Amino acid sequence: MGELANKLAKGELYENGVGTAEAEATHEVRDIAFPIPSTDYISMRQAFAAKFGELEDKHIPANEFIEKKLGELESGEFRAEPLTEIISRDEVDPDTLLPHWDAKGTLSLKKGGSKTAMPSGPEQLRLRLTVLQNTLIMIQVKHPGRRELEDVNFALFEKYKEHVLGDYCYGLRSSEDSGSLVPPWSLVLSYEHAIRKHAYKVMATAGYSFGAALVHAYKEPSVKERNFTTPLALHAKRPQPWNANTEQPPTKKGRKGAKGNGKGKDGKGAKKLKEGSDRTPDGKPICFRYNAKGCKNGAKCHFAHVCMLCFGKHPASQ
Repeated sequence: MGELANKLAKGELYENGVGTAEAEATHEVRDIAFPIPSTDYISMRQAFAAKFGELEDKHIPANEFIEKKLGELESGEFRAEPLTEIISRDEVDPDTLLPHWDAKGTLSLKKGGSKTAMPSGPEQLRLRLTVLQNTLIMIQVKHPGRRELEDVNFALFEKYKEHVLGDYCYGLRSSEDSGSLVPPWSLVLSYEHAIRKHAYKVMATAGYSFGAALVHAYKEPSVKERNFTTPLALHAKRPQPWNANTEQPPTKKGRKGAKGNGKGKDGKGAKKLKEGSDRTPDGKPICFRYNAKGCKNGAKCHFAHVCMLCFGKHPASQ
């Protein structure tokens, strides 16, 4: 970045007056999104608000992200970006300097950010997908004649969110007979990315519009089997810890209260632990010894040291 700043100061990269066509060609060669003038960015937001209503800042896509998707639309090659790159207006990092070319091709340095944290739960994932949704709809409003985005709408994304976060994926639970199994959150995120990746592939190879491609992708059995069902089955076959919902906790012979129907000190503790869960919300097995009387393995333990009742950073016995 220091070398770039020096060249910028000396005017070695671009001179004022470079034609727009030449600037666009330079951006294409460098694989850099052509910048959207601030006036265009504001007009896109205003057009969206006039048609659908005002948005909160957390739902307004950042200028940088709209530039990326516009560039993909023009090139005809859409990319399934990581969720960390789907950023909103209030997530732009003001301390990060990025190269910026204006409409004339003049280079300058501007503050901005390009990444955010991965979603840690369902609501964060909904937020990322909402930002993507609003980005594509803003571009659709600006370019109503583009067939690629003709079927993008709110209902499309609501159905998509329901597929990923509903009973078909994240909300999927095994039967009580086979034990409680929650799909790992990392697997849900990986599957979601695979769906978008397949959708863009179908757009490129079969000429689908985005809406049709997205529906095709999340309904395609091979996509779910390869990226969700099979990995989930392999995850379920891993060695499991003691199951608080189906098994009695281990007890020592001769210890007071070890026998009986929940009577005595240990009996009450066992009954309390039986009401807990054997896995964290993201599917990681919970350590029973930690919750019962303390785990000697400490940080080396392969199971989560959290409460089986509330998932707090303390044993259930406290």
